[in-house]
Amino acid sequence: DYFKAVPPERIEAYREGYTRFKLDAVDVYKIAIRPEHVRRENFCKAVYVAPFPEKNQWFCVAKLTHDDPTVQSECQDPAKSNPQGPRGGIQSYNNGPQAGPEMLYFSEIELQFRHYKINGTSAVASGTHELLAYSGTKGQILEIAQTLVGVSAALRMY
Repeated sequence: DYFKAVPPERIEAYREGYTRFKLDAVDVYKIAIRPEHVRRENFCKAVYVAPFPEKNQWFCVAKLTHDDPTVQSECQDPAKSNPQGPRGGIQSYNNGPQAGPEMLYFSEIELQFRHYKINGTSAVASGTHELLAYSGTKGQILEIAQTLVGVSAALRMY
């Protein structure tokens, strides 16, 4: 966690190598997955699944890359709760009412770039990430997400 402890009903880590984090902008939380814990063989690094409001359809957004950090020294974003502690290459942020009444509530999934290199007077970081989007029935979307994440058991939903 990057700000404060995330309640257990909002996060789960699975033996098959994926983590589920509830994104709903109800409270402020941020998590990160250390690069040493990322499945390098899987091009898909993050999947967001949700229903369309007021429709009988679901959607899935997937972020794919092989250009994410592979070791701690390549990660740039320290945790606010422990700036000297481990850093994450894949992060997810939940902004909520505690952020302030004038703020927009939102959630995000971030893939960090590998650490920048100094080039003259500039710091340069680059990487290639793909963003895929799907819509369909709940069953279709869960099957797509399951395939992208690379799990054998059906994904459980909140």
